[in-house]
Amino acid sequence: MKIRTDFVTNSSSVSTAEVVIDNPVLLEILQKYKDMGTFDLRCPDFAIGNYNGFGSVPEKVSKTPALSVWLSEDSWGNVPSNLTAIVESILDGLRGGYAIKEENLFTQMKNELEGKQKEIDTAYKHVAWKRSYSCNDDDDYYGEMEETELFTFDPLTGEDYHFTKVAGMGEDEKIEEGFVFAEKHIVNGEVVVDFEFESEDEGKNDEESGDEESEDENYDE
Repeated sequence: MKIRTDFVTNSSSVSTAEVVIDNPVLLEILQKYKDMGTFDLRCPDFAIGNYNGFGSVPEKVSKTPALSVWLSEDSWGNVPSNLTAIVESILDGLRGGYAIKEENLFTQMKNELEGKQKEIDTAYKHVAWKRSYSCNDDDDYYGEMEETELFTFDPLTGEDYHFTKVAGMGEDEKIEEGFVFAEKHIVNGEVVVDFEFESEDEGKNDEESGDEESEDENYDE
C-alpha cells in the first residue's frame, strides 16, 4: 500500500502524508470489497493494487500494493505506532476520505479486517507511514513549528515509531531554529525517548492552578 497526500489545512498550516505498505492479505481483502462495490470510484482519491499517481516504485516494495492514495485531506494523518494499529488507521483514512458508497459492505469489511487481525499482522513485508505538519500559529514559538511522525517496519529490524516537534524558520527572540519541543521514539514496543518541553508560562500556570486549588481546600475547611 502506498499513500501520499499533500494538503493545506488552513492559511497557516500545511500537512503531508506518505504511506507504503506491502501486505498480500490486506490487499486480498481490500480488493474483494472493492469488487463488491463498497467504494465510490467515480472520483476516487485512492486505488487498490497499484501506484496510480506516482512515479517510481520504492525498491523492495510490491508492485501491487494494497492501497494507494494521491489526494486527501488530513484523514491519512493517523500514524500507527505499531503493526496492530495499522488496520484502524486505514479504516480512519477511508472514513475521512468520503469514499464509502455502501456502509453495510464497509462494516462487513471492517469486521473481516478486525477478525483477521493476527493473520494481517504476520503478513506485513514492509511498512513506512509518514506524516509531516507545519504551522505558524503555535503559541510556543514565533515561526514555523514542524512536526514529523514516522512508523516503519521491516521483518529484519522490526517496528520503529518516531515523532518530533521542532522549531523551524522563525523570528522568535528566545527560541532558536532547530529547538526540539517534543520527541517520542519507540523501537519494537520499547520507549527509547519520551520528551515534551514545558514553557515557563505553562509551568507558571500549573503552579497557579495548584495554589488556587490549595486555597479552595483551605477555605472549605
